Amino acid sequence: MQALSAWLSSELKARTRLLCFSMDKDPIRGEHISDIFNRGYCKPRMWAQYADRHTGICLVFDRERLAELIKRQVEVGRLLYSGPVTYIDRGIAKDLTRDQQYTINVDVLESDGRSTYAARHLRTHWKKLFFEKMTDWRDECEWRYVVFTNSDADLFVAYEQALDGIVFGEETPPDTIQAVIDATAGRGVRYVGLKWKNCSPWYDYVSMAGWRVSRPR
Repeated sequence: MQALSAWLSSELKARTRLLCFSMDKDPIRGEHISDIFNRGYCKPRMWAQYADRHTGICLVFDRERLAELIKRQVEVGRLLYSGPVTYIDRGIAKDLTRDQQYTINVDVLESDGRSTYAARHLRTHWKKLFFEKMTDWRDECEWRYVVFTNSDADLFVAYEQALDGIVFGEETPPDTIQAVIDATAGRGVRYVGLKWKNCSPWYDYVSMAGWRVSRPR
């Protein structure tokens, strides 16, 4: 049974492509001073963890536009799921009458075959398998796209006009800033930097001024 469990876990992961975002939190009123704390890009712990200690960048997408593009380019012939992550702490002792996402029905596996069974298992348990994390992660406010494909190849989405802005970290190197601006010039993308002082985040207008960037709306 352990071998079957390892097979299913490997099958689901090998055929799955995962895309993760951090969402804004309500309310967003158009007031920069108060709104900044609810922005998906204003999370210092995530800048430290995922952007190499504030040296990276954060891409800001229009969610509705991006969702339409992903659906149009990815969904055909594949299973596509999306939605917010649920943050929940589940004990290691499972109720097998309810929590079957980590169990295998051997009878169904034998009748369906491995490939069909893996797809069926994903369709049944996708929320618990890919859209749950422990409550310690809740401040990430994560939104995910999960695609289940029969190909080993990478998936790419042309984001077109869905990229609304780019936020640079406090320690993003100047050559990185220049390269990003050059690569996105003419796309209507807005650029801004972030800086931090104790408990107070703010937009770095002074350092970014030399790059001819625009302030956020």
